[in-house]
Amino acid sequence: MPAPSMTTADAPGLLGGDTVKQVFNRAALEAFRAENVFRRIADIKWDESAGPMPGNPVTFTVISAVAPAITPLSETAEPTPANISDTQKSVTLAEYGNAFKPSKKFRLTSFLTLDLTITGEVTAHMEESVDIVARDVLVAGTNVLYGGAATSRVTVAAGSTIVANNVRRARAFLGGKNTPPPPGSPMFMSYIHPDVSYDLQAESGQQAWSAPHVYSDPAAMYTGELGALGGVRIVENANSTIFVNAGVGGTVDVYVTLFCGRQALGEAVGEPQHVVIAGPFDDLQRFVSFGWYAMLGYGRIRENSLTRYETSSSIGAN
Repeated sequence: MPAPSMTTADAPGLLGGDTVKQVFNRAALEAFRAENVFRRIADIKWDESAGPMPGNPVTFTVISAVAPAITPLSETAEPTPANISDTQKSVTLAEYGNAFKPSKKFRLTSFLTLDLTITGEVTAHMEESVDIVARDVLVAGTNVLYGGAATSRVTVAAGSTIVANNVRRARAFLGGKNTPPPPGSPMFMSYIHPDVSYDLQAESGQQAWSAPHVYSDPAAMYTGELGALGGVRIVENANSTIFVNAGVGGTVDVYVTLFCGRQALGEAVGEPQHVVIAGPFDDLQRFVSFGWYAMLGYGRIRENSLTRYETSSSIGAN
C-alpha cells in the first residue's frame, strides 16, 4: 500500500508553499558602541541656560600660584607688594548635528517600527559624536610621552608598546605639577584602547593591579574600568584615538593613552545636545527629518593636568 501523500511547507503551488513565508523581527538590534567616557573628565562647566551672560568664546580665568615667601622680613622696611598673575583659557562654542530624512513611502512600507528605530540610532549617534569632540580636544594636548625608544610619533615602532612603568611615569608627571585627581576620584584617570590594555596587562601581570571594587563605589565606576595600576584608574575604551600608519615607515598604527587630572577639560554649553524631529514641511507632507543639534565646545583648561602616551600595540597593525 503506497504511503499517504503529504503537503509540505515548501511545496510550490500548494497551500503550504503559498502560506509559509519568511518573517522578520520588527525590532531592529541596536549597533554596539563604546561607552561615552571622555566628556566625563570635563569638571569645569559653563552653561548659558544657568543665567550667565551670553557670548562666544567662553573664557575661564586660572590663577597662577604665587611663589612661596621664604626670605625673612626686615624689621624696619615694608615688604615689596607682590602681584597675583593669571592665565585665561577660551572655549569656542560651535554647532554640531546631523539629520536623516526617510521618505513617507519608506516609513509606510518598511517592516521595521521605523520611527523608533531611527530615533534610537540618532540618539546613540549624537552622544557618541559629542564624546569624540571632547576626546579630540584632550588628544591635542601639549604634553606627550612615547613608548619604547620613540621620541616622536613618526618614530613609534612595532616594539614601542606600553609597559607598567609608563603608567607610573605619567602619574609622576601629573603629581609633579601639583595636579590633584579628578573630583570624586582617589586616583588619576587613564583612557586606553583594548589593543593597548592587552599589552599592559600582559607585561604587568594581574598581581600589580587593584580591582575596581576595592577603591571605588560601584555607582562611580566606569564601564570598561579594568582596575588601578600605579595610582591610576585604567578605563578601556575602543574609541580611544588611533593614528593609523603614523609610526615608523608609515606602517605602524600609533595608539593614544590619555592620563587626566583635575580641571584638564572645560565644557561650555550654549544649547545642549538633543534630538530634533521636524516636519513634514514639504508641499505633500512626505518628509520628516530626524536629527540632533548642539551648540557647545570643549577646551583644555590646565595643560599640566593632562598628558598622554603614544605607543604601538603588539596586536595592532604594524
